[in-house]
Amino acid sequence: MASMSKKEYVAKVDGLQPGQLLCFRFPPVFGGNQVVIRANVETPGKKQKRFSVFWMSEAGVISESDPVFHTGKAKNAAVWAFERDGVLVEPPVPVQKAV
Repeated sequence: MASMSKKEYVAKVDGLQPGQLLCFRFPPVFGGNQVVIRANVETPGKKQKRFSVFWMSEAGVISESDPVFHTGKAKNAAVWAFERDGVLVEPPVPVQKAV
């Protein structure tokens, strides 16, 4: 069961500044994987969503070319993690991009 309420998940995601991320670990029933929710940095002249969600390997590598989804609302990303019983964990430092 999730360690925070749904409102707390939403508040955590909504509080992210551009470039910041949160990492959640899912239980084995949902694959036991880690996921990263990142607040995107705005690129002038490029229309993009505010948040991106990525799977992350155990080595701390995310594939930016293959996101789970993008969303303009913190609630969508937060509820997705909440419904999968994601537990907030410290991300490996540094999170690396796949090449």
